[in-house]
Amino acid sequence: MKGVCSGLHPRIQDYMWGPDRLNDPARQRALTAAAQVLCDMCPIRSACLAEAIGADDQYGVFGGLTVKGRRVLARFAQAEGVVPDGGELSRSRFVAWLDMHPEAIDQARIVQAEHRRGERGDRRSRALEALGGRARTVAFLSALSGAGKTVSVVCTAWALSSGGAPVRVVDMAPDGHLCAWATQAARSGRTLPFDVVDAVAFEESGAGHDGGWTLLDAPHGACRGTRRALECASLAILVSRTDEESLKATWQMSHHLAVASSVLIADAADRREGERAQAWLDEHRLAHTVAAIGHDDGLAALPEPGERPPAG
Repeated sequence: MKGVCSGLHPRIQDYMWGPDRLNDPARQRALTAAAQVLCDMCPIRSACLAEAIGADDQYGVFGGLTVKGRRVLARFAQAEGVVPDGGELSRSRFVAWLDMHPEAIDQARIVQAEHRRGERGDRRSRALEALGGRARTVAFLSALSGAGKTVSVVCTAWALSSGGAPVRVVDMAPDGHLCAWATQAARSGRTLPFDVVDAVAFEESGAGHDGGWTLLDAPHGACRGTRRALECASLAILVSRTDEESLKATWQMSHHLAVASSVLIADAADRREGERAQAWLDEHRLAHTVAAIGHDDGLAALPEPGERPPAG
């Protein structure tokens, strides 16, 4: 009797049942899921699992289980006195036990999924603890001037604060345009729902912000203020226009960042321009968001705080 996979091309088998050979997590997950579906229909699944567990294979999907899932299944069997040690007799006993308890495969898959979620939660907690005050500190950058960076910072701060989170915006540009804008808003009687401070005040108060968000409006291009913003942040948002010159400059800048980053196209009021920019970013494999919020539209949605902030 042959397995379901026997009719597939050997190269397809190699990738589908050995997805860990691919350096692409998304494709690994897709191939693993496909292999599990085929294995669930396979008439020799029990024998395949017995062979893989007995040989202690450390990679690939066999019988619908990854190596960690197979370890869970082996523990289930051992608890009932069945030890799959690779010998012919033990392999036969394991196949007989598994044929009597086919639900054990799904149970092993569930246990492994729960364990994986727990590991992810632990890693996330450790990562947040290691980041400390940087965990909610986001640096907004732009390779060229006039990309809409500062407007994007203001819109993001407004959206976050509307959800009840404390937000602090840091004006790291030497000219202090954003701080001047916030001061003018206060003088005109407008109360912003977020704090705006300069770089000096930010350095004196430290990176933490009482569990809230800190948005760093860095100067455009590569300069000392930009480098300092990246040192303080756990995420960088690269704001770009839709024209190819801006996209290329943003792509080049992304290669020099040591933190996670994503591109924001903030001037995509024209749908076709936004789609073209998105296609360019997809082709160059840059994580991105294309926002249909132009400068005028974005600020028109906000209460007018005196003069509008600079385009950044």
